[in-house]
Amino acid sequence: MITISKVLVPTDFSRGSEFAYRYANDLTKKFGGRVDLLHVIPAFQYLTESIKQLGLPFDMDKQVYPALQKDSISKLKESSIEFLDESVRGTTKTLIDRKVDEAIVERAVELDYDLILIGAQGASENKLIHGTITERVIRFSTVPVLSVPPSIPNHPLRKLLIPTDASEVSLACLPYAVSMLDSLGGELTLFHVLEMYGNETENEVLAKSKNELEAITDLLIEKANHYLKTSTEVKPKVKIVGIFNQYSIQIHDGDTIRSYPLAVKVVRGVSSHFEIVDYANDYADMIIMTTHGKSGFKHILMGSTAETVARHSAVPVLTYKPKHLDYY
Repeated sequence: MITISKVLVPTDFSRGSEFAYRYANDLTKKFGGRVDLLHVIPAFQYLTESIKQLGLPFDMDKQVYPALQKDSISKLKESSIEFLDESVRGTTKTLIDRKVDEAIVERAVELDYDLILIGAQGASENKLIHGTITERVIRFSTVPVLSVPPSIPNHPLRKLLIPTDASEVSLACLPYAVSMLDSLGGELTLFHVLEMYGNETENEVLAKSKNELEAITDLLIEKANHYLKTSTEVKPKVKIVGIFNQYSIQIHDGDTIRSYPLAVKVVRGVSSHFEIVDYANDYADMIIMTTHGKSGFKHILMGSTAETVARHSAVPVLTYKPKHLDYY
């Protein structure tokens, strides 16, 4: 199964970052591992060149950036000590880079992190700012990204939600969700939206002997079981058992079988991301969904939905980009 032992938390020292620290601390303690903090100072190339041309009495490279770096190093250490338990406290790092989001993604890949955990609201407390950093990290990172909104209810993480259009791509986050379920306990829901203007299940052959809800539910369970059976990421054996409205996920670990409740929720709506957010805000503690970093029609179907959900959700959103599927 998937492990979460190395967590990277990018920070801008805002109130939103404090929520990310706390969430990373509690989550990592459950999985075991460490939390590393990262601050990226934006390199203002054009400002630096303009200052040199104007002959102003200070130098960005020799005076401004070193001062910012020194201040950042101090703040990172203070934040690490204040918000992280010693058992999960890792390293702190300050970088200077022209593109903050690219620096975050590159470091996460280079040092082989299991998860990027980032606050959904930055220092400006402006969703547009969040959109330019967090959404780009979500879109382009090959490392799973957990976006944490402010004011998360202080209760156990138990209700996990996977939005799915019944495709193999959308179900690729199942191993991650099952790993979290097995570590945290609780329950998992597969959530499917029948959009007004068309959806993936319209192209599937549904059982005529059952009503639409039962037929689509059967299809989702069948697809999920097929993915769990064939995916190389699923170890030990995992399968979904039960009958309509009475399902469970069974994890077969040697002679031991661990079982967790599974629900399937099918709703009608105009737009999938609004339905996902509305349902999750009322009934879930975390959304786990697949995304990717390409443009074009596929991005409209999957990538932009994940980014929009992360932008509006009041619960944490974990986005996962499968490496083994050819879906670009």
